[in-house]
Amino acid sequence: MAVSTEAQQYLHIRSLLENDRIDDAEVLWQQYHQQGLRWELLAAELAAHGDDDPLAYQRYYAVFTAYDSPLATRWLYHHAGDDAEQSSMLTEQILASDDKVHSAAEAAYAMKVTDPQQAERLYQRAAYTKPYIDDSYFHSAYADVAKVNGNKRLAQGLYHENIDRLTAQGSANEDLLAYQQRAYRDLDVGWKFSVEGWVGHSRGANAPGLSGRAGDYFVREEAKYFMDAPPLTDSAFFIAMQHSQVFDSGANDFSSSELDAGYQFRLISDLSYYFDTGVQQSLNSESYTHPYIRLKADVFSRNDWSKAWQPDPDSWLYHQLYFDAVSYLDDISDYTLFSRYSLGRTFKLREKNRHRLTPYLFAQWGKVNQQQSDERVGSGISWRWEFNRDLYEGYGVIADLGVEWQHLIDPQSGQNGESYLLRFSFFF
Repeated sequence: MAVSTEAQQYLHIRSLLENDRIDDAEVLWQQYHQQGLRWELLAAELAAHGDDDPLAYQRYYAVFTAYDSPLATRWLYHHAGDDAEQSSMLTEQILASDDKVHSAAEAAYAMKVTDPQQAERLYQRAAYTKPYIDDSYFHSAYADVAKVNGNKRLAQGLYHENIDRLTAQGSANEDLLAYQQRAYRDLDVGWKFSVEGWVGHSRGANAPGLSGRAGDYFVREEAKYFMDAPPLTDSAFFIAMQHSQVFDSGANDFSSSELDAGYQFRLISDLSYYFDTGVQQSLNSESYTHPYIRLKADVFSRNDWSKAWQPDPDSWLYHQLYFDAVSYLDDISDYTLFSRYSLGRTFKLREKNRHRLTPYLFAQWGKVNQQQSDERVGSGISWRWEFNRDLYEGYGVIADLGVEWQHLIDPQSGQNGESYLLRFSFFF
């Protein structure tokens, strides 16, 4: 059958390719091919399907050089694989051209995981050029990469812009908008505040990082100021007040207050592993000053295992392992140790204000200096919700209230082996 028009010639060769008649298709391509992007891409596909890798690379690279082709770009970056020198060469060629907008976007997606530093430059190249200037998903990915690279002030600005972009569109994608708001709120940029503690008959429970004994009432109020650019990204200055009190209505009444100030470093990006150095200053009549170093880790610190809101499932596993160790530098024999493992399940109650309920079991161990260790097991239930709605942060405050029963494994002399607490926390 005679093949007449250019379009028919092209479709005939493509049909041969799709039926794995590579040799026949190559012969016809050599006979009929014309100048143009689709013919050059077809030649590259023929070589790739024919397992002629050098020829495929030659043809895809020729397309990449001559055209703004995301298909050629995708193939070349995939071909480069772990070859950082090869992918860097491709990136520099894209960035040196004023015309390779689609190539920059495709390369950014390709490099997002393997080389986020390169990806950020590529996203920047395409983000404010049509059609990507109006692409909310593209700008969301750009912000995510900036956050991974530690450029959190840039990421914050990009999330802010994208929220404006989504709300201006009228029929905004609610899931994407909610993601942008959570990402904007949860960025460790600037000031962050928290209040955490308990009230109840704790029977002398230990508290993480408290140099003295805890009591029936404990609260820590903390303010942090996060650095927002490399190399200090994820580090923060902090200042906190810690209060503890025992209510015995007699000679055993006890209260203490401490000022805690220092600097915190995140040890592993995107995980809650921290090294702190600071000073604890007593505010009681019995004055003391304790410089210290501290290691703390929320071992399973991923949102899939935390109480953090998840859009899709109705319930999910709650799984937390926390370690905390403090060494006081004025006397190396002084230290505090604390660990706690909790296992439960978080259930959604209501979408509005993101109400959820988490019943859980736990085991806890603590020790202060040479005192008897404090070992407990028990169960509890916590209710978490969010409020103070804002266009950019979504819900700006996360609150948690819970009740907890604790059984002391080896109570000290004169102590009851049961403890009951009301726990509370607020993050904003």
